[in-house]
Amino acid sequence: WHPSLPVLLPPPSSEPDHWPLMEGVLNFDAPLDVGLFDQVVCCMNGGIPSDVTKAQRILTEFMHHEQSWCAVGQILDSSARSETKYVALTVLQHTINTRWNLLP
Repeated sequence: WHPSLPVLLPPPSSEPDHWPLMEGVLNFDAPLDVGLFDQVVCCMNGGIPSDVTKAQRILTEFMHHEQSWCAVGQILDSSARSETKYVALTVLQHTINTRWNLLP
C-alpha cells in the first residue's frame, strides 16, 4: 500500500482479510482491476515482510498464468505507476522467453 494511491482497500497489513480481494488480479475471467494490481505491486515494493511475500506470490502466479500477457497493454495504458509498468513489461518478457512459439 502506498499513501499516494487512492484508497480502494485498507492496507493488507492492517486488514489481513483483504488479501483474498487482492488475489482478484488472478481472476482472468473478469477484466483486470489495474488499481488493485497497482496496490499489489506497491505491497511488494514497500510493505511489511509478510505482505511482501504475499504480494510476490500473487505477482508470480499472475506472471506464470497463460493469459497474463493479454493484460499488459491495459496495465501500460491505465497505470500511472512506473513500478507497475515495469512488472507488466516483465510479464511480457517472461511470455516471450517461455511461450513465444506457443502463442496463438
